[in-house]
Amino acid sequence: MITLDDGTSRLEVSCYAERFNRVKEQLKIDEVVIIKGSIRERDGRLFARLDSAMSMVDARLRWLKKISIKVHGSDINLLTRLQPLLKSAQADIIPEPRLAYNQEQDEQGGSGSNVYDPAMGGSLYDENGNDLLALESDMNHDAANQNGMSASYANNALSNTDASINDNCLPLGLSIYEVYGIANVGLSEHWRVYPNDDNLQTLKTLVSEENLHFHYS
Repeated sequence: MITLDDGTSRLEVSCYAERFNRVKEQLKIDEVVIIKGSIRERDGRLFARLDSAMSMVDARLRWLKKISIKVHGSDINLLTRLQPLLKSAQADIIPEPRLAYNQEQDEQGGSGSNVYDPAMGGSLYDENGNDLLALESDMNHDAANQNGMSASYANNALSNTDASINDNCLPLGLSIYEVYGIANVGLSEHWRVYPNDDNLQTLKTLVSEENLHFHYS
């Protein structure tokens, strides 16, 4: 029996031994956990059964596809301040990846799309009202269609959004702007972040809310 407690109430959740062995690494005391299961009421009491569980980091890796940052040209030093958050600086704390998080279909019945849709809400804008995410989406589409393949770096380095990368990290997107224009910067595999609470909180401290956007599937 597993007891869930959010500080306001408790719920006891039953779980078969075999299933518990699969999810026990995600069930840690005093840590937020996301569970999927069934619940029923009998004689005024709630009974729940656990089907699956994941940590907040697992959930971000499954549904968060990219983190975009908008930087003014006069604040390029921000890129230096971001370096301690990148995966190469945190190799000792990033766990080995398990099975790909998109192998299971989510509750919406699919793995989602990475195509930008302004109707979904949330974007980054420059001072002239240009939608940076729409611009980035258009640029990526044009690059993918050129010669029937994605554009690559001259030294053949992997892009940080390459689908073959499986490292428990998320890619960073970077837009640098001035009053006269905007540049969406292609970044190498180095520019990926492990999405734990500490890293995301630090990122929110370094980058203002209007210049930070989280892309969900």
